[in-house]
Amino acid sequence: MPHHVRFLTFLGLFTVFLAGTMWVIFTCLLHQPAGLSCYLLFLYFYSLTALIHLYLVKTGKNKDPKRFVPSFMGIVGLKMFLSLAYLFAYIAIVQTNIVPFAVSFLVLYFVYTTVEVMALLRVLKKHKETPS
Repeated sequence: MPHHVRFLTFLGLFTVFLAGTMWVIFTCLLHQPAGLSCYLLFLYFYSLTALIHLYLVKTGKNKDPKRFVPSFMGIVGLKMFLSLAYLFAYIAIVQTNIVPFAVSFLVLYFVYTTVEVMALLRVLKKHKETPS
């Protein structure tokens, strides 16, 4: 099975697991439902992580590390900028349930970023070990 199919499958299952975890936390521990906007975060982070991962794997498999590092830093900066813009736009437009949304957003940002970096390191390490 190609790497991108495995990664997208894993990311999809991981997203379903995180959504279920969010539902349990909001319903059982906080005794309030998570709004639709909180669940739409999963679509945002799944899509963004998938696109970034596929681009960086393609760039990383290029034998020139001088090209990968600026690409990685640029993509990470772009992801942070887009995420902050999304968060601030939500806060400016909706103006209700800001704290649960912002906390969920930041937790998911860090979780998806960690998964993205770990998967990328694994792929690049395997690629480096295989003879050309």
